[in-house]
Amino acid sequence: MCILVKVPMLWVKISNLSLSMGTSNQSYITFAVLLGFYTIGTLLIDCSKVALHFWRIAGQRQMVCIALVFNVLPVVLLWILTIVCISHFIGVFMCDSHNFSIMHFCTPLGG
Repeated sequence: MCILVKVPMLWVKISNLSLSMGTSNQSYITFAVLLGFYTIGTLLIDCSKVALHFWRIAGQRQMVCIALVFNVLPVVLLWILTIVCISHFIGVFMCDSHNFSIMHFCTPLGG
């Protein structure tokens, strides 16, 4: 559920922050983004512990496919999406256009 709700919400907050750079709302939106990272961070730690636990149990019972599909892959996907959000957040402050893409790096300013 975290992948379907929290990560897209964090992505939208970061995009909103990139649009509001230089305005009076910048500090409020930055705080909201940092709270979003805090929420996902605590979920990442807990979900990783649960996935590791189920992976160990599944290895003993030859149920590796079920553990992989329902426990490990969602956590790996959550980690990857979180890393993408972190790079997007860093790009808001590092790029002149306030937009960073993993594939294109800093996107040029639109004209």
